[in-house]
Amino acid sequence: MADPITNAKLEQKRLEAEIEALRANLNKVEAFIEMYGVFAAGDSRRQPGASLSAPKTIGQPAPSSKKQTIPDRVAAILSDGLPRKPHVLLAMLEHEDGKPIGMGDEGRRITNLSSQLSRDKQRFKSNRAIGWSLVEQPRPQMKNPTSVSADVGLDDGFDLA
Repeated sequence: MADPITNAKLEQKRLEAEIEALRANLNKVEAFIEMYGVFAAGDSRRQPGASLSAPKTIGQPAPSSKKQTIPDRVAAILSDGLPRKPHVLLAMLEHEDGKPIGMGDEGRRITNLSSQLSRDKQRFKSNRAIGWSLVEQPRPQMKNPTSVSADVGLDDGFDLA
């Protein structure tokens, strides 16, 4: 007869492996839903059948490296205010380019993307539960939003009778 603690630990490891497999599947489903929503709404920058080459811009200097442009492209994607998980951002960037961003397997490319975004703390913030989002810029505050101008009074042409 096996020790109950050993059996419980084996069951725990089996369940943890099953949960990890389900999480991986959930990430794929979330990426599909996100991408389907983007492309079904026509928000894609590259429509089916369009050229895979990047559009030529006139009057703008060429970026010096990809590392400088990826955070800018992610900022444009996140400008709608919706946070996105790194695997969704990577899929969107790779769809725009029509080729993989960086080298290695998907996990490594996701890590590299997150690494680039984490260096730019002025623009990006990360939340493991909801993904990457833009840092909210402080809004200008009114000095006293409840104060009323002295010009407002009963004799402003209103008849209260």
